[in-house]
Amino acid sequence: MSFDKRPLGQSTPRLRGSFWHAAAGLLALTSLPVIGCGPVGDDAEATSQSQLGEAHQVTATFTNCIEFGGVGLVPTANIQDRIPSQYMLIPGPPGLSIFVAHMAKCQEIKVGNGAGRPGLMGHLGALIIPPTGTGNFNNYLFSHVTDDPGLFAALKGAGLRATAINPHQRFDVLGSGSDTTLSAAAQKPHELAFGLSGPYSLPDASQPPGTNLINYWTDGGRAGNAVLEYNISGLRVQPAPSVVLNAVGDDLQAMVGTAPLGFPFFAAGESFESTTLTFRPHAF
Repeated sequence: MSFDKRPLGQSTPRLRGSFWHAAAGLLALTSLPVIGCGPVGDDAEATSQSQLGEAHQVTATFTNCIEFGGVGLVPTANIQDRIPSQYMLIPGPPGLSIFVAHMAKCQEIKVGNGAGRPGLMGHLGALIIPPTGTGNFNNYLFSHVTDDPGLFAALKGAGLRATAINPHQRFDVLGSGSDTTLSAAAQKPHELAFGLSGPYSLPDASQPPGTNLINYWTDGGRAGNAVLEYNISGLRVQPAPSVVLNAVGDDLQAMVGTAPLGFPFFAAGESFESTTLTFRPHAF
């Protein structure tokens, strides 16, 4: 499946087949307008908001990453109560909303001017109408997960409540050629734990790269209406239509069901050369 969207600028190549461009195709179908502290233990998630100080902006960079992104559908009734009133879901076909799942493995994750290290990060969310009109695609964030202690500590300290440290998170590309498969898992937070599995392939390095700007929105606590802004460059895409999400956590099963969730609108192996993340509290 292939989708197009107007490029960000004159120098931005059209990106056909991108995970996020799939959502644009889905919107058309429905006729709508319109991601340097030492090891952190599992108990780090229990840090109280009152101990963390004032919310503040954080920047991080992700270099030479591979990832999977999927766009699927879930019953609106299963997720509507999880979306605060100031955010509006973009509906899919009647009674359904657009669910997104993502995980990336990077050669380097670097927070601010700190030391870089290999690591993983991932997200679960739902497509929403842009609250401020920015970004190519906007999602309400159900969970952000990473195995990088510096990234977790920075985001948690800055006021992001929907982040979890997951030392055992994995993103494994197994086999070779036509037998290549993906086996990925995020065990935290427990209630939203998930896996990704299925035949997988990565884009050819000769593919012309593109750019994108993706926002994940959240609210609550001292950060107010906050956003994770991902400014992506060097993005390449290869369809992986047979990868599925396996919901493990009880809350996630209530959202997407207990059967494997496919991504009929788009599923892809992707790579990108560099992404800059900016976490902005009180964005509106």
